[in-house]
Amino acid sequence: MQAFLFALVLVAILVGLGVFSRHSGHHTAVRPHGDSSAP
Repeated sequence: MQAFLFALVLVAILVGLGVFSRHSGHHTAVRPHGDSSAP
């Protein structure tokens, strides 16, 4: 049961980071994703 909870938290963190990075990159909508020349 503890391993299941750990996996659940891990997935929640990964999904949260994915959503956060997607939102933080939303203000550069014109530039392609992962552009290193952005200020």
